[in-house]
Amino acid sequence: MRKLEALEENEFNMICDSLNGVVMDLKPLSWRITITEQVIKAGDVLKLKWEVDIDILEYKLDCMPNIEFLELLARVDLFWQNDESYYKSFNIISPKAKILEITSEVEKHEPIIWHPKMGSPLDFYLTALSQNLEYIIYVQDSKGNDKSIWATSEADLLECMFAISERFYFGSLDSLYNSLKRDGWLCFKDQI
Repeated sequence: MRKLEALEENEFNMICDSLNGVVMDLKPLSWRITITEQVIKAGDVLKLKWEVDIDILEYKLDCMPNIEFLELLARVDLFWQNDESYYKSFNIISPKAKILEITSEVEKHEPIIWHPKMGSPLDFYLTALSQNLEYIIYVQDSKGNDKSIWATSEADLLECMFAISERFYFGSLDSLYNSLKRDGWLCFKDQI
């Protein structure tokens, strides 16, 4: 998996400025989408101040694995001097606690797979979010016919792609967050 360039200092400063020390609730399934949308919305005003290309920043945020995204939020907390007690006063979980919650799950996730006969993919995407699966693979056969949609973690991504290619299928990779934001599922559009 190709590593993205780290955030530039001006991008980080704009993120800090846009979040403005506000504590984010990380319990709802949509926590990451909500935070990214807030940064980008505020960025429309702050982009000139910090000289940031919003499209590039949004791409970088969308491509970050959950752990890396939470580490960024923990750095923002350091910038604003928000500590664990600050989160406890609002009765919500901090980015550091969320990292521990995610990384303490010792069981390996198998990919979850959606087929057109299973109904709407929306429940599938919500299940993938709840299991902290970060990548979507749209699977087609050699003739371009849609077969299924897989959701997997970064750790299992390569293994999934090997399994797909062993069946002589093709996989188109996207982040779960891009798929949800676009409301465009790349494949299976006619079945939604």
